[in-house]
Amino acid sequence: MAQGLDFSHIPQFIHSAYKLFQAGEYHVSRVCTDDVLLLMLDGTLHFSEDGRPVSVDKGEYYIQRHGLTQLGNRPSGGARYYYIHFRGAFCDGGLPLRGSWSLPDAHERFRRMDYLQTAGGSAVELLAELLPILAALKRGLRPTENQRIIHALSEQIAGDLRAPWPLSRMAALSGYSVNHLIEIFRRETGQTPHAFLTGLRLHAARLRLLDSDLPLTQIAEECGFGNYSNFYKAFVKAHRCAPDVWRRASGSKDGMQM
Repeated sequence: MAQGLDFSHIPQFIHSAYKLFQAGEYHVSRVCTDDVLLLMLDGTLHFSEDGRPVSVDKGEYYIQRHGLTQLGNRPSGGARYYYIHFRGAFCDGGLPLRGSWSLPDAHERFRRMDYLQTAGGSAVELLAELLPILAALKRGLRPTENQRIIHALSEQIAGDLRAPWPLSRMAALSGYSVNHLIEIFRRETGQTPHAFLTGLRLHAARLRLLDSDLPLTQIAEECGFGNYSNFYKAFVKAHRCAPDVWRRASGSKDGMQM
């Protein structure tokens, strides 16, 4: 029987972050001392593991086990994922080491993990964000119709962040009235559509802060905030620090990123 993550042992959360591969960039070569959950968001990640080639596509997850030799054997330009370093136990059966995933609240959980790490959150708080992700992967949850609507909207918004995205446009794309769309968001995310939209823009801004040297004013414009003042206010409200401060603090963690 194939090895999988053992759910009879509680894992230890270590750290997590987004990763975007630039053109021509390779996966790092290493023997990792942690287990790593990769949740692919875009593109394809290529590497070898103890000499065995591995490719992980958008919509797939993969668990890299500690102690294995990983080599970047092909460039992975355009690959984007969220990774979670943890220490777990493995057994025959359990959660398969790879599979497909679709978690409608994934980005919200990623955002909370990012915030907790920046704000010095406790190990218990961080583990509380990881465990539902692992449980959902184990159950192989299928999204509801409301969750599919939110996912489809988030994909369209992410492809055109500069647009104003009034509620009327979002409602028209979803096929529901404005009031019904607000209720869908309230039930599924606990947020208003406007708060959800701001979260998507902040998510895109964090990626640019981590993976580029773009000026803050340009990031604000590209991510749909209109101007730096709006971006600054939204970022400080979400992260309790300025974007440039967050960029410097997150940059200090480069040694942990893959």
